Amino acid sequence: MNRYIIFLLLFLSGTIEAQDYSIQAIPDSLKKDAYAVIRYEECVFSQSDVNNATEKETKVITVLNEKGKDLAHIHFLQDKFRKLKNFSGEIILESGKVFKKIGKGDLVTTAVSSNLADDNVWTYYYCSSPSYPFTLKYSYELEWKNGLAGYPVFAPMEPSVSLEKSVHQIQIPSSFSIHYKGNSVSPEPEKKTTNNGFSYTWVYENAPAITPEPLAPGFYSLTPLVYVAPDTFCYDGACGNMSTWQYTGQFLSQLLDKRDVLPPVIEAKVKELIKDNSTETVSSIYKYLQETMRYVSIQLGIGGFQPASAAQVAKTGFGDCKALTNYMKAMLNVAGIQSEYAIVHTEKKKMFPDFSSLNQANHVILLVPLGNDSIWLECTSKEYPFDYPHSGIAGHDVLLVSGEKSRLCTVRDNSAKMNMEINRIQIQLNPDASIRSQVQCSYKNQVIEEWLNFVINLSEKEKVNTLSRKLSVQRPQISDIQTDYVRSSLPEIHLGYTLESAMYANRTGARLLLPVNPFKFSVGKILTSSTRKYNIHIDSPISRTDSISLEIPAGYQMESMPKPVLLESPFGTFSVSVEENGSKYQFVYQVNIPAGEYPVARYPEIRKFFNDIDKNVAAKIMLKNTAGNT
Repeated sequence: MNRYIIFLLLFLSGTIEAQDYSIQAIPDSLKKDAYAVIRYEECVFSQSDVNNATEKETKVITVLNEKGKDLAHIHFLQDKFRKLKNFSGEIILESGKVFKKIGKGDLVTTAVSSNLADDNVWTYYYCSSPSYPFTLKYSYELEWKNGLAGYPVFAPMEPSVSLEKSVHQIQIPSSFSIHYKGNSVSPEPEKKTTNNGFSYTWVYENAPAITPEPLAPGFYSLTPLVYVAPDTFCYDGACGNMSTWQYTGQFLSQLLDKRDVLPPVIEAKVKELIKDNSTETVSSIYKYLQETMRYVSIQLGIGGFQPASAAQVAKTGFGDCKALTNYMKAMLNVAGIQSEYAIVHTEKKKMFPDFSSLNQANHVILLVPLGNDSIWLECTSKEYPFDYPHSGIAGHDVLLVSGEKSRLCTVRDNSAKMNMEINRIQIQLNPDASIRSQVQCSYKNQVIEEWLNFVINLSEKEKVNTLSRKLSVQRPQISDIQTDYVRSSLPEIHLGYTLESAMYANRTGARLLLPVNPFKFSVGKILTSSTRKYNIHIDSPISRTDSISLEIPAGYQMESMPKPVLLESPFGTFSVSVEENGSKYQFVYQVNIPAGEYPVARYPEIRKFFNDIDKNVAAKIMLKNTAGNT
């Protein structure tokens, strides 16, 4: 009987090794639009107790062309919770010949990090082959220790990569329980009882490559994504329950306990900042935080979830998002103002209301509820205004960490109506085709975020180069740059400069040809493909006005110019208005494109609308010299 079992195991092992991973065996349907094909991928995560587990990974990937070369690079994270135990791999050429075998000694490990302090090290191998296509096969095992607050995520697809088969299995002891959540395209797991407990297995196979498209829905709304989390857990000695958001909040609340004690000197300073009005008090303390603290990233053990104490932040003058938020909360406590620590994800707007896990957040902010008002504070930035929900948090779900009162809520979002760009330019055109003009630009609400670095950090030369790139003007000369940053909950940046050009217009005999709108602006270039697979998703609304005042030189008359235009569609509006007053002309371009999602069947309509906008923006003026001199 034992011999039979051994023979059977050897037979099955041989069957796996004999799997046809030749490049010729890849179906044409999986080669289409793909840079690479994942032939087989398996993750088996086996938890032995609350602190320990093993993760075994196997992957076979065929890289079809040079565009996919980075997809074969291997990397894993090691820290005090994960350690690489073994590794083996090989690179196989199209002919089937093994080009190179890879062992653990070929891997490179580095502790280089963008964080001030963490305990992470990256282990990697940069894979290369003398020719394409080639296949990489590798297996490794990671030892998990010191607790775990989550399991590996099942995300079998990558952009421009097709998939033959992916298997993801979680094994837990019988005394443990888990909860999981997949998106709408994720498979359901197969649950089995094992000798030691339970296994959950997800399988996804025969999936063609998804080619990224502009304005597409998020990639992981199109492909499977499954989160798995333990109901009860321990992590670096701290234990808790995350079966619900309330319990998760209670666990995080425990990590904040007794970490809000401030030194007497800081308490005294806070009391000096107290105003008659609660909002003004919060504002003055927030300003003090921005003036005296700086942000650094720190990820050390439980420090990934637990902030440094307020006393430590006061001593060092820096902290990460958790520490600075906790410090601000501690200062508000001294002022008698309650606030709530909140975890949020800066890229994903939504948290699953029916699935709680710590890996759905990557940032911490502060909520100060004052009566009917909710003040949201980004405690890591010296530049953002008081009570300004920036684009990384506006409209995002958060977990308010308040013990038994922990709950999900959503940060207010002002972007739909308040994001605006307004450009004004007064152009005096000279007979020699040169101009001297004054430019005034205003950026409102979240539009300021792409200009903050311009205002605060760029040198004069860098500012000139940035502004030049935003103009459709030959050899622009930019001078006298002035900026004004209005810090408010709906912030604004005002920018002014002088623009000159010796070649604003092109001369053709007695005629001058010149652009109406000197500002670069295009929406049509976003949607260039004639075909489309996925719905169109506009996440950030566009509201822009370009106002151009043009005075033409004496002796010239307008031969042709744009006419008034009004384009109205379900996707937004666009208009051009024209006013004439002697030798002076006023052209106003207005575009408003709201956020929204549209079915792929409407792609021809939205593409035409965007292209029609571009055609009108690109219109030119023709002037004729009637005085007889050039």
